[in-house]
Amino acid sequence: MLADSVGVAGSGRSGDLATQAQADLDQWLRHVGRAGRRSGEEDLDLTLEIAVAQGFKHAANRRPAHAHARHETRMLLAERAEDMLKGTNYWFSQLTMIQALCLLRLSDQLKQPAYKHAARPEVIVQYWLDVAGRESTDRNQSARAPAEPHPFVREAAQLAVLALKTGQPQRYLWIDDSGVVGQVGSRMAGGGTAYRPHRQWIPPSAGWTALDGRAQQLVADVLLLLNLADRGAPASDSERRLKRSNRHDLPPCIVRYRPALNPGLTVGTATSVAPGTNCVDGCAFGFCPYPPKGAQPRVEMSEAFCRRQETLLTRGSFNRRKAPWQGMRRGELVQFWAEMAHRA
Repeated sequence: MLADSVGVAGSGRSGDLATQAQADLDQWLRHVGRAGRRSGEEDLDLTLEIAVAQGFKHAANRRPAHAHARHETRMLLAERAEDMLKGTNYWFSQLTMIQALCLLRLSDQLKQPAYKHAARPEVIVQYWLDVAGRESTDRNQSARAPAEPHPFVREAAQLAVLALKTGQPQRYLWIDDSGVVGQVGSRMAGGGTAYRPHRQWIPPSAGWTALDGRAQQLVADVLLLLNLADRGAPASDSERRLKRSNRHDLPPCIVRYRPALNPGLTVGTATSVAPGTNCVDGCAFGFCPYPPKGAQPRVEMSEAFCRRQETLLTRGSFNRRKAPWQGMRRGELVQFWAEMAHRA
């Protein structure tokens, strides 16, 4: 956000500040990808990499009319955001960067509304999927890109297409997963495309009710997986579990067997239940059961949000569909969200 606000690199005091801010940003990005990395620059911890990705999304959330949203620096920010998408192999960072690039693209579309030869949203987003992780490497391997995107990344990309088509990112994207799930929020009347005084694409008041049903299902399961991996102190254990979640598939408890999560546990009854002791046979993640109530490091999903997940799956719902990665029966998924609502 600093690099986005200090202006264009060049001569003079302002130019010097811009040069330094951009150099600082480039140094962070060399710790994410391997392109241009200097001697002694190591990989970032995943917690720090996530923070850098979220910073990109916060900066991208500023609309072009913002006093500090300079066109030249926005172009630079978009270029650096694409660099980070190419450099990261972690699914949550990729998801976050696709959402950030979507917001930056929307800002660019506002500046050139009559440009008729722009690429279709499907082509733009497919390019982002194609380059995601391209410059990430294993220690003994050359640069490569994953054959298939993570299921959550693929769904976020499809929602980004809808955001670009409609110009209503608040229906398909969110700025902070914990923040949007933690509040009901407000929605604008009508199409929601009117100019906002706060000059942000997605305002701080936005909650989960503003999201489309597909986006609500995605952010719910994203938060489930993050809560399973990032269970709080000590930080070294959280980092180790985040690395175990750095795969291009999902754990069985998310895909086909949610009873393994056992969300009804509380701190008093779960002192001896360590992560991995309730996993499905053959699970490579080692996360279950779900963190007991009272020990949640991020945010507890509210009863209203969990009931909404039930409603999305029941008869009479406009959505009434499981997400593409949910392989269990609909009734089993409804039962799980009922237990989560009871927990809340």
